[in-house]
Amino acid sequence: MIKKVPNILCILRIILSVSFLFLREKTVAFVVVYIIAGLTDMIDGTIARKFHAESALGAKLDALADVVFLGSGLLTAVLIVKIDLSKTLLIASGIWIVCAGALKAVDLLVTKVKFGQVNTIHTYLNKIMGFSLFVAIPVCVALRRIPFWVVAIVMALASVGVIEELLILLTSKEYDVDRISLLVPSKKK
Repeated sequence: MIKKVPNILCILRIILSVSFLFLREKTVAFVVVYIIAGLTDMIDGTIARKFHAESALGAKLDALADVVFLGSGLLTAVLIVKIDLSKTLLIASGIWIVCAGALKAVDLLVTKVKFGQVNTIHTYLNKIMGFSLFVAIPVCVALRRIPFWVVAIVMALASVGVIEELLILLTSKEYDVDRISLLVPSKKK
C-alpha cells in the first residue's frame, strides 16, 4: 500500500491545484490549499525513493502535477493580485517566457531523441527555482502586487536551471533523472 502513496499524492496535488481557481476570492483559503499542495510535491519523491516505489507512471504523474500546480498557482495569483505591470516589465517577461519555454522545449526534445523519454532532471537548481516560485506566489498574494525583485529572482533561477539541464543532457551518455548538478557526475552505473 505504501508504494501507492507517492502517486496518490501527485493526484491529490492535481486536484488541489485545480481547486485554486475556485479560491481566488478567498485569499487565505487559497494560500492554505496552495501550501498543502506544495507539501505533497515535497514529500512524494522522498516517499517514493525511501520505499523503492519509483516508477515511470510516478515520474509522469509528478511532472504533470508540477505543471498543473505551478500553472494554476500562477494564474490564481495573477487573478487575486489583479496584475498591473508596466509595459516594459510585461514585454520583458513575455520575451523571457518565450525564450525559457523554447529552451525547456529543447530540453524535452533532446531528452526524447537522445534517451527515448520525456522528463526533467531533478537538479538542485531546478529544485531551488521551484522552491523560489513556490514561495513567490503566496508572497505576491500577501503583498497584493508582484514586486520586480520577485520576478527577477525567479527568472534568473529558471534561466540558469534550464541551461544547466540542457548542458547535462548534451554531455551525458545515460539519462539520470536524479543528477543533482552539472558539476557533480551522475551516480547512475
